[in-house]
Amino acid sequence: MVNMENKKSCVYCKSTTNLTKEHIFPSAIIKSFNVELLSMTDKSDYHFKGDPVIGDVCAECNNGILSQLDADFVTCFKNQMLTPLKPGNEITFEYEYDLLLRELLKISYNSARASNGGYNARAILEKYIPFIITGNKNKNVDSIILSLLIVTSVNMVNLETGKHEEPLEPYLLRSASIGGLNLNPNNYIVRMVAFNSFWFFLLIPKRPVTSKVKKEFWDEFKRKNHLHGVLLKRNNTSIKITKDKTTYLNPDLIEKMWRKIK
Repeated sequence: MVNMENKKSCVYCKSTTNLTKEHIFPSAIIKSFNVELLSMTDKSDYHFKGDPVIGDVCAECNNGILSQLDADFVTCFKNQMLTPLKPGNEITFEYEYDLLLRELLKISYNSARASNGGYNARAILEKYIPFIITGNKNKNVDSIILSLLIVTSVNMVNLETGKHEEPLEPYLLRSASIGGLNLNPNNYIVRMVAFNSFWFFLLIPKRPVTSKVKKEFWDEFKRKNHLHGVLLKRNNTSIKITKDKTTYLNPDLIEKMWRKIK
C-alpha cells in the first residue's frame, strides 16, 4: 500500500504521476556554452560534472508551461547575454518585465529546493507559483524589486613580466541567496540569478508590504551594497546601461562566487 502522504508530488500542480527532472537553469542555456560547465550546490560545497536538476516536476508542467517560459527567456539570453561583455561596453537591455521576472523566480525556486539552506526561501517563493505558471499578478508580485548589475570581463597583466594575459571573463550561471549585507530581515529576502555578465538581484517580500516599506528596503540595499545594479521597471521595455553603471569581475566578486574544488 502506498502512503499518499509521503508520496512525492509536482511542486507546481501537485500531480503525483510522471515526475521528471527539471533543469535548474534551462537546458538550452546550459548547452549554449562551448566549454564544459561544473555544477555546484551547498549540499556538497564541491564542484561536480553534470547538469543541475531537481526531480519534483511532472512531465505536463515541465514540458508544457515551464518549457514555453524557458523558450521565451532563452531567446532573450541568446540575443543579449550569451557573450560576456568587455570593459567599457555600454548596452541597451531589452526585456519584457513579467516574462523575465517569472523566469528568474522559477530559477530561484528551483535552486532553493536543491539547496540545504533553501527551506525559508522555498516557503516564500512558493507563494509566487501562480505568477510563475500563469503570469497573474498580486500585491506580493508588485512588491518585488528587480535590478540588473552588468559585470564585464577584466584585462589581466602579469605583474612580473608586464605582459597582457587572457582576460578573465564571467562565463557562469549562478543562482543563490545573498547574505552578509546586514539588511533588515523582517520583510524581504535577497536572491541573485546570474548569466555571464548579467547579474539579476531579486528582492522578494516575505509578505505583502506597503510602497513605503518597499522603497525603504531598496534604499537600504543600495546603501549597503554598492554593487546593486540598475532598477528594472515593469512599465519599461528597455534600459540603457552606461559604462559608469557597470563593474568588472573583481576579486571581491570572485570571492563571493568561490567554493572548494574537489
